[in-house]
Parts: sequence; structure tokens; C-alpha cells
Amino acid sequence: MEKISKQYEIPSHSIILNNGTFGSVDYVDSYKVCIKTEETVDEILNRVFQSPRWVDTLMAVRNAIVSVFNLKTGGKVPPKNQYEVGDKTDIFTISARNDNEIVMAEEDKHLNFRTSVSVVRRGEDCEVYLTTIVHYNNFFGRFYFFFVKPFHQQIMKVCMRNLLTTD
Repeated sequence: MEKISKQYEIPSHSIILNNGTFGSVDYVDSYKVCIKTEETVDEILNRVFQSPRWVDTLMAVRNAIVSVFNLKTGGKVPPKNQYEVGDKTDIFTISARNDNEIVMAEEDKHLNFRTSVSVVRRGEDCEVYLTTIVHYNNFFGRFYFFFVKPFHQQIMKVCMRNLLTTD
């Protein structure tokens, strides 16, 4: 089985910060896996975000808790063959894209984040990156993410494992 590697910097090829309005990056992680595929970045994104039931349950609990604080929540959205800027994927909104990367973003009272799925093709091999950046808007954002971060990291690994399984 291929290994999922974790990095603590934004991949140099990424467009995750392209529009320059994000502000300071208070947290970053990026997970990489190498696979053999000719799938489009849209198809890869769909595979990455096929979450298991425990993740869906965890997100439902999260949504119930944060709705009390008027924070944004989301729900399951059917996958698409081609994502465009403005489309929704669960709690994410597509904010930027090109042929090799799709950036999803949300801005809320407590923090802003972006997550991207990007690919770097090298012949038959394809490096897939799942990158997240977070900006804390206030103390509550830092406090919230302190508790969310361990779950986030585990969920990102599960998402990347989706690429390592064959149907």
C-alpha cells in the first residue's frame, strides 16, 4: 500500500492563496499520496470526499453544536462531474480552480479556511495533495480549532486513503 505523507507547508504549485485576500496563515497541513490514475481533478475530488459513516456522524454532531453559535453548517451534496467556482460541496464552496487544482473555502465569524485537492502528473504517476489552511479571526477561532484539529487531521488521512483503495 502506498504511503500518505504529511507536510506542513503549502505545495509550491498550489493556487490556494492566489487571490491574496486570505490574510495570515495560522495553520497549514498538506497530505500527499502517489497513485496511478488518469482521472480528472474533479473525479479525484469526488473520491477524496467519500466519507465513511463515522465522519458523517461526527460532522452532524459538529453542525448541531456550532449552529447554537450561529456558525456555518453544511450537509451532503451530490458529487458533480465538473465543479465551477461558486458550486457547493458539503460545507465547502469552490473558490478557485484550474485543470490541476480545486480550492474550496469558507469564511465564518471565528475563522476562515481553504482546502484544496491538487494533482501533479509525472507520466503514469499522479501526486495528489490535500491541503488545508486556516486563518483565525479571533480568540474563538483559535479555541475552536484547538479542539477540531485532531479530528481534522484524522479525517484528512481517511480522505486520502480513499485514493489508495481500488473498487
